[in-house]
Amino acid sequence: MPEPSTNSDPGATILIASAETAPGLAALVASPPGEARPAGIVLVGGGRMKGSIGELPVLGGLDELGRICPALRVGLAIVCLASDGPELGSGARAVLREHGVRVAQVPALTDAIAEARAIDEPAPTLRRAGVDFCALIDREPHELDRAQVERTLAGRCVVVTGAGGSIGSELARLAAGFAPSKLVLMERSENALFEIDRQIARLHPDLARRAVLHDVVDEAAT
Repeated sequence: MPEPSTNSDPGATILIASAETAPGLAALVASPPGEARPAGIVLVGGGRMKGSIGELPVLGGLDELGRICPALRVGLAIVCLASDGPELGSGARAVLREHGVRVAQVPALTDAIAEARAIDEPAPTLRRAGVDFCALIDREPHELDRAQVERTLAGRCVVVTGAGGSIGSELARLAAGFAPSKLVLMERSENALFEIDRQIARLHPDLARRAVLHDVVDEAAT
């Protein structure tokens, strides 16, 4: 076990998430330009181990924690894994303890949605978990004008471009809760499109929807 550090530097922050929860978590903790942000994402349960998710680089898988923690001088790991997905495991927890890394557990939004049965009612689950997202990302909350959104979306065909991305998927889930006549999910990544379409089908089985594999920046095909 490493000796407790006398340095006031809290160390780097990493995110530990699955391919499903990583995009939303990366968007949640994204920092404005000039402010510190997490060093990257460690993926659990396979998937791509290179490239980036949002603005954060993929550092590797759980089996590389022993290399990542000392190399980046990690002080905090924010973990977000769905209850029906891959687990962190005792081995990974042991590695984090060995390197003196603090662990903050953040519930997956899909778990909150499933329990509350609506995208706009995750608060009970989050409160019970003791998570203050506003403090976590150091930003003031902004209340949603639900009446105005309902007047805009209810009974209308809603098209969400980039529906598989971190922001687009949140918009798609939110829009689905306001009873549109049809929800069109447009995304250029086949895997991301499949995942958000699967989520919407599970949360809103009676909602008419269409998944469209398309890149809106492709002028010739649009």
